[in-house]
Amino acid sequence: GSVCENYDQIEAAVYAVGGWADGYSNAVFRMLENLKAPAKGLVGPWAHKYPHFAEPGPAIGFLQECLRWWDYWLKDIDTGVMDEPQLRCWIEDPVPPRTYYKERPGRWVAEPSWPSPNIEDKKFYLNADGLGDQAGRQESLSINSPMTVGAMAGQWCPHGLDPDLPGDQRAEAGGSLVFDSTPLDSPIDVLGPPRVLVKVTSDKPVANLAVVLSEVLEDGGVTRVSYGLLNLTHRDSHESPEPLEPGKAYEVEIQLCEAGHRFTPGNKIRVALSTSYWPIAWPAPEKPTITLTSGTGALMLPVRSEGSVEAELHEFQEAEGAAPLRKTISRDSDYQWEVTTDMKSGVLTEHQWFDEGRVTYDHHDGWTVESTHDEYRSIHPDDPLSAKLDITWTEHFERADWAVSSVTHTLVTSTATEIKVEADLEVRMNAEVVHERAWRLAFPRQLL
Repeated sequence: GSVCENYDQIEAAVYAVGGWADGYSNAVFRMLENLKAPAKGLVGPWAHKYPHFAEPGPAIGFLQECLRWWDYWLKDIDTGVMDEPQLRCWIEDPVPPRTYYKERPGRWVAEPSWPSPNIEDKKFYLNADGLGDQAGRQESLSINSPMTVGAMAGQWCPHGLDPDLPGDQRAEAGGSLVFDSTPLDSPIDVLGPPRVLVKVTSDKPVANLAVVLSEVLEDGGVTRVSYGLLNLTHRDSHESPEPLEPGKAYEVEIQLCEAGHRFTPGNKIRVALSTSYWPIAWPAPEKPTITLTSGTGALMLPVRSEGSVEAELHEFQEAEGAAPLRKTISRDSDYQWEVTTDMKSGVLTEHQWFDEGRVTYDHHDGWTVESTHDEYRSIHPDDPLSAKLDITWTEHFERADWAVSSVTHTLVTSTATEIKVEADLEVRMNAEVVHERAWRLAFPRQLL
C-alpha cells in the first residue's frame, strides 16, 4: 500500500528524500504536508538511486546526511539537523532536451515549511493564441490525439541510464493542443505542483487527458518540466469513478508532478494537452475527442519568491561510500532503447533492451550473476485496442557446480471490456526445468 492511506499511523520522525528525475518525488511534498510526526524533505536532480551516486548529479554526501539525522533521533546528539528549514530542493536551470544528463545545473534553495508562504500561484490563461495574463476570446478547441503521443515521455521511473529521460517534446506537439507564452522578460522560479484548470467535453464516456509543461528554448528545442494525467472518469473521485456524459461540460483540475525549475528570459512556457500519453498511461477503449473553450481554462504555476533561508544552509559534504565489491566482468552491460514506426502498418514500437552483463564476485566463492530485460511496447496511432506490452526477464545465478535460472514472460493487451494478462514462469536448475507456471487472467476495465 501507499503511505498516503495511513499518514496518521506514522509516528516516527521522517526524512523524505527524492529526486526530480525519480518517479516518486511527489511523495516528499505530500508527506511534509500531511504527516503529524516531525518531518523534513530533500529533493535533488536525481533519478531512482541514492543521492551519493545518482545521476543526474550533482551528488551529495548523502550517507553523512543520514548520519546527522540518525545521530539526532537515535543518539540524542544535537547535529543541528532539526534547526534547518523543513524542505531543501534543487531548482533546475533550463537545459537542451536530452534523454540523459550527467548533471543538471541549478542551485539549492530551502523553504521554512511546506506548504510554503513563499509560493504563490501565477495564472496563465489558455487562450486561442497561447498563454496569456488576461483571458482572450472564447472559441472551441478540440483535440483527438494519435495514440502515439507520449513516446517522448521517457521512463515513468528513470534510473539515470542512457537513455531514460524525456526527449525533445517537439515530436509530441503535432498531436497536442499547444499553448505557448510570449518570450519571458524575467526569470520565473517554480516550486511545487503546477495545475491546469479547464472545462471540457468528451464524445466518449471514458477519456484520458494529459498535460505536459515544458520550456521552449530560443533554438526551438522543448524540454519537459512536468506532466500530469487524469482519467476524466476520476474527475471527482478515485474511489468512485463515473463515466462521462458525451457532450456535457465538466470543470476539471489536473495536478502535475511537483517541479523545481527556473524558466529563463527569452524562453517560452508551453502547455500541451493530449488525449493520449502512451505508454505511461494505458489508453481508453475508444479514441476520444475532447473539446475545451479557450480563454476559460488556465495554468496555475507555483511561483517561488526568493527567501532568506538559503544563506543559512549548511554545505553538503562530498559524496562518499564504501569501495565496490571486487568483481570480474565476463560480459559487459548493454542498454538500448529505440522507437520505430512500421511504415506499412503504421504501428509504433518502443523496444527497450537492458543486459546487466555477466559478473563474478571474487570474494564470494565465484558467485556469478546475469540479468537481461527485453521489453516491447507497441500501439497503432488510430487504435487504442492495439496497445500491447510484451516483457521478458531472464535471471541467472551460479556458483561452483550448480546454476539456477528463471525466465518470466508477460503479455498485456486489452479489449473494449477487459485488460488481459498472460504470464509464464520457467525455472531451471543445472539446465533441467524444475518449476513451471502459467497465468491467464482477465480483469474488467472498470472505466480504465
